[in-house]
Amino acid sequence: MDIGYNNNQIIIGPKVSYLKSIFNGQLIGLDVTNYMSANENDLRLIPRFGFELFGISEFFLGYGYPMQGKEMSNIGRYSISIEIYFLRDRKK
Repeated sequence: MDIGYNNNQIIIGPKVSYLKSIFNGQLIGLDVTNYMSANENDLRLIPRFGFELFGISEFFLGYGYPMQGKEMSNIGRYSISIEIYFLRDRKK
């Protein structure tokens, strides 16, 4: 779920994601995110590429392709994200 605030409006983006480790900590993923504000919707397909950091976090770069005829002007197409995992089972 993405949550943001821009131009006096809250933007919420529920998403469905798939993530795959391809080689030695390198990751690829695909998100489908529907950004919503009070009066707009923007559905995007976002391929992501990244890598694992220190075994507890992941760093990603992504690009959002609009899937509808229009897109929200206050949401950029490029994204950078860091995901941190606080609870992780280290037993194997």
